[in-house]
Amino acid sequence: MVFVQDDFLMSAIRRDSFDITYRIDSNPAQSTRWNELTNNKGAGLFGSGSEGFLRGLYDAESFFIRLTDGNGRRYDAEFDLAGIEEAIEAVAGACGWSTLDLSPDDYRAIQTLLNAGGFNAGTPDGVWGNGSRNAMRAFQKQSGLPITGAADRATLEALGVQPGE
Repeated sequence: MVFVQDDFLMSAIRRDSFDITYRIDSNPAQSTRWNELTNNKGAGLFGSGSEGFLRGLYDAESFFIRLTDGNGRRYDAEFDLAGIEEAIEAVAGACGWSTLDLSPDDYRAIQTLLNAGGFNAGTPDGVWGNGSRNAMRAFQKQSGLPITGAADRATLEALGVQPGE
């Protein structure tokens, strides 16, 4: 997740991050810090933290963000999130993670289903490792689905699981 401005931004001295305030739909505003971009024109949230953040945007309709630089200047933007589900699914698929917030019990059940279908996910342990990803890829390939290795919504539906249940 990246927020870019046309202006040069000053981060606080000895910090490589910015204060961020954001609001999803009409939920209460949240405050956090995002990393400074190397071009000094924005901030980004990277790694597994961005996965959870994007999951939070999945069903949202609007998004407001405020970046405060080291000089106290504020940069605001508001976004209409119509169509965001498709964009997040594409990012998640390309990066191999699920847009669903799955628990170890969920993963254990998915591993059990894959094993029962003849796709060797290994011992169902609730950890989504290489064996699970490879079994999921094989299932996705056989089912004509995009091959991501992730427990995405379309794949879970093909396995007979209704996401969110």
